[in-house]
Amino acid sequence: PDPDRAPHKPAEVSIPPAELRLREQAVRDREHALREHEERLEKREQELCVREKLANEKLARADSLLKNYGDL
Repeated sequence: PDPDRAPHKPAEVSIPPAELRLREQAVRDREHALREHEERLEKREQELCVREKLANEKLARADSLLKNYGDL
């Protein structure tokens, strides 16, 4: 490259305002869908945590019953 020449600038692309509005709306729609998906995932995670806690409590109760039965 010639050091005396300015670096090549990419040509600016002119996008019609209507097209920009459509693209912006598409981005907003995608962001909204992603937020909803994230909320569903968080809710599912909370449900799984509750199930895990209940399962652990049942196992602890079963262990306790087995221990008590073994002591008889």
